[in-house]
Amino acid sequence: MKTSEVRGIVLKQFTLFEKDKCIELLSEEHGKVKLLAKYAHGSQRFGARLEPSNIVSCQVYKGRSFDTVTHCDLIQHFPSLRLTLNSISLCLYCIDIIRKVTPFNHPNPELYAVLQTTLTLLNQNPKETNDIQHYFQTTLLHVEGLSDRDNTHHTPEQFKRLIESYSEKRVSLNHSGKV
Repeated sequence: MKTSEVRGIVLKQFTLFEKDKCIELLSEEHGKVKLLAKYAHGSQRFGARLEPSNIVSCQVYKGRSFDTVTHCDLIQHFPSLRLTLNSISLCLYCIDIIRKVTPFNHPNPELYAVLQTTLTLLNQNPKETNDIQHYFQTTLLHVEGLSDRDNTHHTPEQFKRLIESYSEKRVSLNHSGKV
């Protein structure tokens, strides 16, 4: 049997076919991966474990077309993220940026650490969204080699231009959606 364990942060999940879900995980070891969770839509098989921002450990069967999740354990969730609209918005903003700058199957442990730290900070201090957004943007630019660690004074417009140029994908200006 071709099974392995994949631990990561859920970036996205969506219904595929009628009863399955496609899951995007950011894994420290494997980078961004796409997995299929069979019969996950409309059943209690995986519950809310596969929701974005959760850290999960999945048992995965390597198939010909898809890597299929056979079992999933919740490692960590961040309940305080859902207390304010600003913290939810910043969480989804950070996940969106990570999804856009990360290619599939390209390990980047530093990027994983940036997202995990950002989610932890947001969970501990859900009202400090401006400081946490600044941390996320500054650290992300440094990890991706787009800025020196000392150069921490990027305006939101500069960050947006750098990320769009780097990822070749459109991004919002900040977590509140202001353009």
